[in-house]
Amino acid sequence: MRGILFEVSVACLVVLSLLVAFVSEAATIEEMLEAKSLVSAYNPELLDYLIEEGSDVLPPDQRQTALDQLVSALRQDVEITPEEQKAAAMSAAGAGLAQLLGGSSGSEFGGVAQDATHEIWSGWVDSAFTLQRAGYDQESDAFFKKCVEVFPYSDLRGRCAIGLALAHPDEAYQRLTVLADSNDTETVKAVLPLLGELAGSQDFPADIRGKVIDKLGEFTGGMKKATFGVAACRGLVATGDERAVPTLQKLSSGMMNTDFFPCSRTGLLLTFQDRSVVPLLEKQLKGGTFSSTTPGDRLFAASLLMRAGEASGFSFAETELTKKKKKKGFGKFMKSGSDDVDLRPSLVTALVRAGGDDAVRVLKTSAASVEKGSWLETWIAVGLLELGDVSQIDLAKSALGKPDWAFTTVRIATALAENGDYSGVPALATLYDSAARGVEPDWGKASLAFLAGEGAEYQSGEKAKKARLIRLRRQIAWALSEIDRSACVPILTSILGDADPSVRSAAAFGLSAMTVPEAASGLAEAVSVDYGTIGEVSRNPVVQAHILRAAGTRFADQEAAGPVVEAGLASPYASVRFLGLCQTSSGAAEPGSEG
Repeated sequence: MRGILFEVSVACLVVLSLLVAFVSEAATIEEMLEAKSLVSAYNPELLDYLIEEGSDVLPPDQRQTALDQLVSALRQDVEITPEEQKAAAMSAAGAGLAQLLGGSSGSEFGGVAQDATHEIWSGWVDSAFTLQRAGYDQESDAFFKKCVEVFPYSDLRGRCAIGLALAHPDEAYQRLTVLADSNDTETVKAVLPLLGELAGSQDFPADIRGKVIDKLGEFTGGMKKATFGVAACRGLVATGDERAVPTLQKLSSGMMNTDFFPCSRTGLLLTFQDRSVVPLLEKQLKGGTFSSTTPGDRLFAASLLMRAGEASGFSFAETELTKKKKKKGFGKFMKSGSDDVDLRPSLVTALVRAGGDDAVRVLKTSAASVEKGSWLETWIAVGLLELGDVSQIDLAKSALGKPDWAFTTVRIATALAENGDYSGVPALATLYDSAARGVEPDWGKASLAFLAGEGAEYQSGEKAKKARLIRLRRQIAWALSEIDRSACVPILTSILGDADPSVRSAAAFGLSAMTVPEAASGLAEAVSVDYGTIGEVSRNPVVQAHILRAAGTRFADQEAAGPVVEAGLASPYASVRFLGLCQTSSGAAEPGSEG
């Protein structure tokens, strides 16, 4: 989970326009604020620092002045010019966003490219929530209102709907219902789940929640059902309101498999604990020559039943894992429309996801009956280890470093560490070295890559290979950070020299998240690394500020933290220098100190 958060942090934080401000003459906090050094130096890491820790470091007037200057910088960043939009490949929805905080008219933005960068928009949403936390309601409200109406990404509109609801639930409801009545099919599909998320928000008025449920119900019957039924179902589940159950039950029934079953049955069983769907799911488990259920249907039913703790799901998994299978070619494993599909790899994964004693029992029983030396025996051993059962630990360890189980090696090393065994760390170092050199197996012939759950990672072509190896190297960096041992520090420090800037960033964020004292020495090197750009936006200010923040707080008593703060004070970025001054003024990690 931490690895995901690192990736999101890098992507979302750096997307904002971080302008370099050279004001070396300003050597104190007072001088920097008087010179308005932060007006053109928006940095979300500094903004978060001021909100979370600033009150303990700065006098109220200085803290407020710094916040005001950063918000002013954010206004300038969000108020994008047509030229900047084109350079960032913005979508046509940028017209509304540019007007968000008093920008130009939408007519200036005709013909803007449609392949907008999701990370840029996501960064703005993050900043809007930060503004809301900081008490800048006018700015955040304006942003959320426009976001709900014009953003091209449904996930971000959902976040904005929640942000608006926190302050103005009535207004958010009105805006979304207007969009739900739109003649544009895709808009309606995007808005219906948002209505549900809004209604499910804490403190949302109960009477309006009832109106939302009624509104969503309109899209689950008649002619609208085929087009909007799934979107409405997601909205109904998101409300978390028992009044949605009757409609979901209707969507969950029927003689034929439909697109509504995954949403309605999952929502009923997991959100509302409605066991009326259990017999329906158990019926789905049955295959055979004359059955209309597909292997995918059975896998879905078994996985859902296991997640709900139902014995029938675990019994199905045990039967499938222990029965003898005919030998198959690699292609058979990848077929999704044949009843001959081998569900065993996916069932092991589903058992790990479900967790609990029943999952452990099924895997241990299966381990005793599968062919010795088979891929499945090892795959089950890995699953047991991830569930905290070390009975097959030696077998799981034997898979470390298998050339066709690269991503699984990362999982094994992490699971070993969670169980107090750190023998996977050298395997991660070896795997990183190979990946950094561009070495990987012939994925097209490595059937175990698919069987070990790695088939989704494979796409042919040099471009895909490069992306895959970058993704693998990032995962290695995150795993080393999660393991959080002194032996991981030199490996992560070496990853700071990776050819890809996103991998270098992952290593820096990983070192910042570690708790072992040795990590401070890694930060001392990380602070001077070039982290490249996203588009034309430098990663350096955000990453440097993140490093500086970790050094001045978590590692303030370490000698190596002094050079980090010292480097921060010498940074060409005003936001980083200001954070360094804050660290120094608070007595944390004084430059040149030894603890």
